[in-house]
Amino acid sequence: MSPILSTTTNKRGSDAAALGGCLAIVLVIALFPLSAAVYWHGLLAFFSAVTISVLRVPAAYMFSRGLLIVPGLIAAMLILPLIGRGETVPVFGIGISLEGLRRGSIAACKLLGIMCWLSWITWKLPPQRMFPAMESLRFPRWLIAILRSTYSNFSILSREVSSMRQALRSRVVHRGTWLIQATGKMLSLLFVRTRVRAASQVIACDSRCNVDDSPVMSATSSIEIENVSYCYPGASENALHGVCLEIPAQAKVAILGCNGAGKTTLLLHLNAVFPLQSGRITIGGIALSKSSRSRVREEVGMLFQNPDDQILGLTVEEDVAIGPNQLRIPETERTARIEGALRQAGLWNRRDQPPHKLSGGERKRLALAGGIAGGGRVLLLDEPMAGLDSPGRDEITVILDDLHRAGKTIIAATHDVDFAAEWASMVVVMDSGRIIAAGPPDMLTDARLMASAGLSMSRLAEAFAAFYAECPDVEMKLPGTRKAVVEWLRKRIPGEKIKHNRRKKSQVGEDDDEGDSSDCPLSQEVIEQ
Repeated sequence: MSPILSTTTNKRGSDAAALGGCLAIVLVIALFPLSAAVYWHGLLAFFSAVTISVLRVPAAYMFSRGLLIVPGLIAAMLILPLIGRGETVPVFGIGISLEGLRRGSIAACKLLGIMCWLSWITWKLPPQRMFPAMESLRFPRWLIAILRSTYSNFSILSREVSSMRQALRSRVVHRGTWLIQATGKMLSLLFVRTRVRAASQVIACDSRCNVDDSPVMSATSSIEIENVSYCYPGASENALHGVCLEIPAQAKVAILGCNGAGKTTLLLHLNAVFPLQSGRITIGGIALSKSSRSRVREEVGMLFQNPDDQILGLTVEEDVAIGPNQLRIPETERTARIEGALRQAGLWNRRDQPPHKLSGGERKRLALAGGIAGGGRVLLLDEPMAGLDSPGRDEITVILDDLHRAGKTIIAATHDVDFAAEWASMVVVMDSGRIIAAGPPDMLTDARLMASAGLSMSRLAEAFAAFYAECPDVEMKLPGTRKAVVEWLRKRIPGEKIKHNRRKKSQVGEDDDEGDSSDCPLSQEVIEQ
């Protein structure tokens, strides 16, 4: 058995046996005849409690689960004696039915016994082991799918509720009726978020389903987009207007534009999530259509802006395996893909962890690993740097560069001009659903072009634009990347001067600005920028 499989056959079998045995005992307790004497039911409850204590289930865990049955115990011990029939005895002037008291005692014993065993099985088998055990016991697939989705979304919603509560506390000045109103609005917003997230998850789930007998894609992964337009249902204006674009194989493409420019809509067309309303898209020689979309998704993976929308597994490894498990490939190749993707994303040591316990950057890398494991030659990314700190951005950039060297075509939709200038080999600028420019990254130094799309030049280009404004006699070609800046400086600072400055910096801790070869000396501030 491969070492990557976190749940081996033997372990899964033992989990299924434990779950089956627990459910059998629960059924015995639940179906034990009501006509039996109360002490028999009490013995079952006592046996259950003693067994659970011997199995060393933490007392705090048992107590937290016991709180869940408090309403049932109250109903059993207080309500049934009052509404029961038969002989009654007065207690504080209230008639208590003996038969109702007996039935209430039996119900309480059953609840306690069932709670003990269900608490034990949920403690012994976390969800990532529970659901495979349920599959082994042939539980209905629809039931398992519902429980999986409920658990995953509960974790996400719990995190959102926590952040919303913190935000609410930060804005509460006067408590009382205002706090009640704010809490009500928070709950309403939570329902709205739940609905939006459900819609996003449907799209993400659709993008990760790719099993079909479709045409074979050619050896190259070039993309041709011809006159594609799209209008969202119920919208009055098109989101895309006659988009035409040709992307060569193994390119690093950055699609730039403000919010609402149509970047994500275009990506969802390339992943065959949105149907073509007009125009034509060809990927690797295959014309995109309803019959070919599954084959296209095998070759085109996608990373959504919010990784929580597309993380569907209960463990890191299980989520990465979603794509390979749908492919008709040998088990050895499937295992190798999963392991390779996990290692490349730096998540191999966390493969058994639930996704909701990962940081934001790790969840982003998990979603990226899912796209890698699919084995496609095209990777689409929607705002890959959104919400990441500097180390997280560097980690994603390294992974993307490795994938590009491996021969993948990578297309990233972003409004981060600095990232696009440094990383991309081809840049596409969009505005209001139209492509207004496409070409090399050098065009990102065109201030008029960037302004027409509502974007700014990269910070390096802006710094040198300010420098050129003060020194108009210097040749006008803005460097937009760090590499271009280094070349620019090398041409304008004599080699001996650079060596002298390095020696002086190592001795004094600062650079000497004297002796620049240009008519307008380079200030230390400009060089650092």
